[in-house]
Amino acid sequence: MALRDEIPISADDIGQTFEIDLENGSYNMTLQYNEVAELFTVDLVSIDDDTHQILGEPLILDRPLWGWCTYPWLPPERLVPMDESGQETDINLDNLGQTVKLLDDSLGDDSDDND
Repeated sequence: MALRDEIPISADDIGQTFEIDLENGSYNMTLQYNEVAELFTVDLVSIDDDTHQILGEPLILDRPLWGWCTYPWLPPERLVPMDESGQETDINLDNLGQTVKLLDDSLGDDSDDND
């Protein structure tokens, strides 16, 4: 059984920008939190071309980031905030980085599960 790769983020990372290396390049990612809406968002900016950016992408449980978008410069990985234990119904300050993790769910796209 394959395990999902994790992009380590937690509520402690709010406002911090960190670099991540993905399949088609390196990106700066910044985690934001809107207290009024109680919503986490992610800013993604390509390091190679800072005109390639998506700002304020909401983190919604079990919904892929920028799944609505087909820009060719976006990472091919399917990054999804998930709770693999199935106990959470939303993302909040207490569970982000604990039970809810940002995972590469690309393994679900593989049709060859015989390994």
